[in-house]
Amino acid sequence: MRISKVFIPNAITSIGILLGYVSIMFTLNGNYVIGAWILLIIALLDSLDGRVARALDATSDFGAQFDSLADVMNFGLALSILFYTAFFSDWGIAGIVLSFLPTLFSAMRLARFNVENEDTTTKAPYFTGMPTTLSAVLLASFVIFAADTWSDYGPILIPVGLVLMASFLMISEVPFETNATLMSGMSEKKRKKIMVALFIVSVVLFPSKAFFIGSIIFVLYGFLRSLADFIGDRRSNQSIGN
Repeated sequence: MRISKVFIPNAITSIGILLGYVSIMFTLNGNYVIGAWILLIIALLDSLDGRVARALDATSDFGAQFDSLADVMNFGLALSILFYTAFFSDWGIAGIVLSFLPTLFSAMRLARFNVENEDTTTKAPYFTGMPTTLSAVLLASFVIFAADTWSDYGPILIPVGLVLMASFLMISEVPFETNATLMSGMSEKKRKKIMVALFIVSVVLFPSKAFFIGSIIFVLYGFLRSLADFIGDRRSNQSIGN
């Protein structure tokens, strides 16, 4: 019975890897928007496998490592290929280096996450650094946003800035709220209803813009809140020192 339980979340991860491969195929054929949409679907699946594993009491060390390897492929390699072909293919070595950053820093973040959470039994209220899933949603959704907003995918400095920002934040010490702490004043049931309702309404009304705008707001909120906490801590320390 244990084997059948473990199979389900690992099967979801396997489907995600398959979709990552399909995304790369579409990207290499010049279908950047389809490739980006597939990465967003993978991000949704990535949030499901862990939930399913915990619901079935089917968590395992293998599943955790398997999920991390899948994330490096989907949110690192597939995303790097997407940005290289869509934006940086004419930049030579500079384009290769820039597009490689999501792969490198997602691998570094996941390795750090696995080490820091190896013996942890309780779920932390914050992520240290931007999760690879959020980074993937931010970057992939920009491809969709840019294709819908500009015929030529927009000013090149925007994807450059987004790649650099996402790469830095993935390995930074900036805390990002989990779903549990983002609306901590509400019950879990009410919080889920609000999040699902906002998600459905925004995607239905603005399918090509909702994911990018939403992820930008989430990233800026985490960064600005962290900056405000840092300034507040410095002022407190100065007051104590005086």
